[in-house]
Amino acid sequence: MKAFAIFSILFIILKESVAQKGITFNSGGSASGKYYSVIPYQDVNGKIIVAVSIAGKPYRFILDTGAPTAISSRLFEALNPSVLEKILVSDANETKDSLLMVSLSEINVGNTAFINIPALVIEQNFIFECFQVDGFIGSNLLRNSILQINSETHTLIITNDDKELGLDQKQSSKLFLDNQSGPYITVRLQNKKKATHQLLFDSGMDGLYDLSLKQYRTSFEKHGIFEVKGKTTGSTTTGLFGSGDEQIQYRLHLP
Repeated sequence: MKAFAIFSILFIILKESVAQKGITFNSGGSASGKYYSVIPYQDVNGKIIVAVSIAGKPYRFILDTGAPTAISSRLFEALNPSVLEKILVSDANETKDSLLMVSLSEINVGNTAFINIPALVIEQNFIFECFQVDGFIGSNLLRNSILQINSETHTLIITNDDKELGLDQKQSSKLFLDNQSGPYITVRLQNKKKATHQLLFDSGMDGLYDLSLKQYRTSFEKHGIFEVKGKTTGSTTTGLFGSGDEQIQYRLHLP
């Protein structure tokens, strides 16, 4: 199962494809005003899996803040949702293909109903079979929510009322959303030199901090922020459209 554990769907939506008809992932939302849901989840090989209901039937979705909401082609056939557009997308390995974009009239997460949520349709693949899931709760569904993940109790809280959580402003970090509401934060890295790094908060990944090969080569390799502990050749990621090409991979250390 290790090969599956490194999977993450990371979409880069090409703006010109979506803009043709003014369609955006950032539409739809909660059917109610204030909402507060406490939702149990399963941790399966590092993936956060929650129960949702659509049209009165239960389904299992992976919580993936690094991607927009998506459903399997099998669920698409069962629901027959309205098709919005066919758009060009790119996965974590920058492999491109066209996928249907549909509108989910209602999806219930905990005791909160979200309506008219745009979602991509993904062909059946080993991810759905391995984790026995039907789709992904993505960043666009969560864009107006506060998300709290408690790994000790295996519960999520999804709410739009910050007073429910007793948040401490001193422990906060600035956050901004990209065009599909992917959440980005900035962290500080320190070795003999210091650097800042802008990161996607991606709950579909397993580690606390993952550095892309492209980012390492373009931003950090020349500056000695990371110590190289080893090199090898291979592919370490599986994206939406399959495994990445073989490249030099690094094992790095950051104090």
